[in-house]
Amino acid sequence: MQAIIADQYARLVEDWRCAKLASPDILLEWRVFVWAWLAVSTRCINLGRRENARKGLVGTADRVALAPFLDFLNHNETAQVTVRFDELKRKFVIRTHIAYRKGQEVFISYGPHDNRRMLVDYGFVLAANPYRFLELDSQVDDWVGAAKQTVAGRKQSTVSPADLDQMVELLRSHG
Repeated sequence: MQAIIADQYARLVEDWRCAKLASPDILLEWRVFVWAWLAVSTRCINLGRRENARKGLVGTADRVALAPFLDFLNHNETAQVTVRFDELKRKFVIRTHIAYRKGQEVFISYGPHDNRRMLVDYGFVLAANPYRFLELDSQVDDWVGAAKQTVAGRKQSTVSPADLDQMVELLRSHG
């Protein structure tokens, strides 16, 4: 969680720096900028990275936009919708795959995020989040080391220490 928050804070500071470079004549207080940044970042949609971002643009190649009324749709991980940005029509399109009755609440999915990401990006957590996970990256090296000692101590084994290294590398290459 600390790494996610540190990453968010680094993005906030970088965006502050870019905003000051882009509009040096507008003196915006840090406190007001933070409020505005949080208001926008918790309500914006990510349109993906620009394929050929031009050099000299302020900020990153990520494209985000505000979509009026979109934040009135609540999250449900089982929402049966297709969400996309239509590049040709320049419209954000949400299509439902099920019928709704008049007055029934329509949901969208904010994506397959664990509760840490949900809290940082959207300000809430889910009691029964199906995307829960336990980050084990910091323990993997210790476990692999112990497994290598165990395997090396056996007279016959179907797995070698080199096999374990390959397995770990494969997992790491897939995040």
